[in-house]
Amino acid sequence: MMLGFIAVQQHDHTGISSITLCGNTPEEARKRGCRFESHNFAWTPPECYDEELNQKWDSKSWGYSRDPEGNDLIPSSEVLQGDLEWAYVTLNQHMSHCVLVWQKYQRAVMFGRPADNWTTSFAHTHHCGHLMVQWDLNHSEYNSILYTKYVSCGYEWKRPDPRMQQLMTGPMDGGLTGDGGNHADIHGAREIEEGHESEHHL
Repeated sequence: MMLGFIAVQQHDHTGISSITLCGNTPEEARKRGCRFESHNFAWTPPECYDEELNQKWDSKSWGYSRDPEGNDLIPSSEVLQGDLEWAYVTLNQHMSHCVLVWQKYQRAVMFGRPADNWTTSFAHTHHCGHLMVQWDLNHSEYNSILYTKYVSCGYEWKRPDPRMQQLMTGPMDGGLTGDGGNHADIHGAREIEEGHESEHHL
């Protein structure tokens, strides 16, 4: 289904530096006007918060659990407060998050908006693509764990980053490098591939 037309907010991006940061605690994030993205477990500056996509995500019945068996489910109302340090989610939810992040990035580019450093991370994009072709994994297991993070927001994605060339040409096994691994899989969080173990990260 096509998304409807939306009002495009114009941003002054004469400077490339980050617009704002969210601190290191939920209290700091709230004081700075940041909002919590439940799909990403990320406190996000308002300039990088995509209202339409987040409403679409939060309208669905996603599952969050305190244990990897999915026995101790967390109410959505508690998740949306943004005070949890971590939660388990299913692989299906993990992959749905990947799709939403890709949509968020493209919308930022199309509408000339700033974007947060997690959404624009090539390492995260590579990881999500790698995960999408692991056909033999159980999508209904609570085999991914999210940790709350505090992202930055700006137009850095418009500036070439020499580090990306090294990242794109170096060895990558689906694990996040660079922008941090605040999400991981369990089993102890490993994917077995021809005797090689590598972590998944959201």
